[in-house]
Parts: sequence; structure tokens; C-alpha cells
Amino acid sequence: MRRMVERFAGGVVLVLAALAVLTLAVPAGAAPEVRAEWAEDALAGVTEYDECTAFEGEPQAKVLLSAERAVRDLKVLGLTFTEISEEGKASFDVEERYGQKELLPGRPLLVRMMFFGSIPNNGISYVDGTGATRRFILDQSGEDGSLLLTEF
Repeated sequence: MRRMVERFAGGVVLVLAALAVLTLAVPAGAAPEVRAEWAEDALAGVTEYDECTAFEGEPQAKVLLSAERAVRDLKVLGLTFTEISEEGKASFDVEERYGQKELLPGRPLLVRMMFFGSIPNNGISYVDGTGATRRFILDQSGEDGSLLLTEF
């Protein structure tokens, strides 16, 4: 039993270390074109927005996705961790939970979702202004509870 616990704990540490490397590996200037904020903080004064439910169940978190420039083919993703490569890159099975043709400035998307444990289970993808598809882990900071977008 102890060996199983040590193996599991070692795997969790490895996953967390790889995610830290992923966070540090995002080049400066490659900031996401989509912003993720807690809806209760960001909805003040916002009267028009779209809504979706990405995950059923409780407790549900409400996240507001917005963009200063239009992005195409926005998707809310369910992520299931699969492995970490020798280079430290985390891999996920990806399931589309919601999609819309575009996310426009002034018309954010309110997403109802769930956050499970310490391994990320939410993400987004979109096509940016250059035509590149970008995918991000959407997770909660362990330090201050803010939302983080980390490209994967």
C-alpha cells in the first residue's frame, strides 16, 4: 500500500512540475487573445453576453470569457490528463464541451463549469487573427484563486 501511495504521490508531483514548466515555457508576447475571469467579478456593467454549460453537476463555477479582438471557432474543452513526455510536456485527451463560431469584443461568453482537484480538467481553443489554432488549459491558481490560461 505504501509503495502505491508513493507512486501516486510521485506522479502528482511530476504532473505539477510539468505544468509549472509549461507555464514558464510560454514565450513573452504570446499572451492569449481571450481573457478568463470569474463571472461574479467581471459581469458588473455587462448587459449582453452568451451563456453555456460545459459541465453539469455541483459545485458549478461561472467563468466569463472575453476578447478585445474577435477570435473564431471558440471551443470550451474538457481535458483528461494522459501523460507527460520526456521533455516535460503534458498531454490531454480533449473533448469539445461547447463551441461557437466566434467570440466578439463586447459580447463575452459566460461558461458554467467545474474544477476538479489539482490536475487541470478545463480548457479553451480558438483560431486567432493569424489563422493559428491556439489551445489553453483553464485552471485556478493555487496561490490566489485567480484564473490562469496556459497554452498547451
